Amino acid sequence: MVTMSVVIPAHNERTLIQRLLGDLTSGPLAASLEIVVVPNGCTDDTAAVAASIDPRVVVSSIAMGSKIAALREGDRVATVFPRAYVDADVTVTPETLLALADALRRPGGPLVASPRLVVDSSRASWPVRQHFRVWELTDYRRQGHIGSGIYALAESGRARFGDWPNVIADDRFVQQLFLPGERLTLPDHSFSVESPRTLRAQILRGARIVRGNRELPSAI
Repeated sequence: MVTMSVVIPAHNERTLIQRLLGDLTSGPLAASLEIVVVPNGCTDDTAAVAASIDPRVVVSSIAMGSKIAALREGDRVATVFPRAYVDADVTVTPETLLALADALRRPGGPLVASPRLVVDSSRASWPVRQHFRVWELTDYRRQGHIGSGIYALAESGRARFGDWPNVIADDRFVQQLFLPGERLTLPDHSFSVESPRTLRAQILRGARIVRGNRELPSAI
């Protein structure tokens, strides 16, 4: 029985989507997930690779290279709540996603939830590793951090807003819609994301985050 939809935007992610879908379609719990992959503006064979992993994976391609457009398409196609929105470059298991679904279905439970984020900086330069050591101590990380690769919404949480706005920082947008008491970070379930490897790449990533966050006051 399907108990959760998983929407995965993917732009030229043939290698990463293969790894992620391999994890999500393996094991007895995989049948509980409705997986919707939205290749957007791809110039590689992301769509074909995704479709080849498992017949249960729904692939709905769009021409526009836009994560927000992909989220809109994913919501159009997906049929189940709770609903997780998952970046193609994360590592996560069906068990972790279904733990989110269990929490979001609980009466009086959270409206939005994420697993605990683990940043894998093992292959990064020393300055990048130090950056993430400090980042782990910030209020943003310690006070109901939602997103940075995965967040899931209860149906009533998704009803908090209408169409996806044209913003860069969709995860930050979602987090700001909910009070701390409406959010949950699962301490016993995690997902991982590989950090940028060089300081230059990290600076470019940081600049993109700043641009995205500046959009939010006028977008919400």
